[in-house]
Amino acid sequence: MDEHPIILTLPERDFDRKELSDTGAYGLSLESIIRCLLLKQILRVSYRQLAFHLADSPSYRAFARLRGACSTSKSTLQNLVRRISAQTLKQIHQQLMLHWTEEHTLSLDSLRIDSTVTESDIADPLDSQLLNDGVRVLSRMMATSQHTTGVKAQIY
Repeated sequence: MDEHPIILTLPERDFDRKELSDTGAYGLSLESIIRCLLLKQILRVSYRQLAFHLADSPSYRAFARLRGACSTSKSTLQNLVRRISAQTLKQIHQQLMLHWTEEHTLSLDSLRIDSTVTESDIADPLDSQLLNDGVRVLSRMMATSQHTTGVKAQIY
């Protein structure tokens, strides 16, 4: 993140300065919020677990650049992280991808992604469908075996 300071400027519009008051705690910086978001995604944990890790681990607190013994509740983390809009996250992603492709640290020849799951109706499997699927897989494996070994296998 230190190499990409533009990432820290993108979420500014998601946080309205009018909501700030002159009293109370200072809260988290934009950099800390983004780092908490990254930490949550890297660890694949809930906000409750993230709050625990931040309170428990000096390493995680240092990564998130939290001041001293600053600890945040799960609800505070959730409120702050969720304020970062999808559009902002998309722009951050685009900036990183652009940098990585220009630096040739990322090749687009082969890329593995994790897609979002969507709800859909799934029909219950029928015995005939399972049988057809099994025959198709076995046929494909036998063809691969024949091509690799040169030996034709037959099923009786």
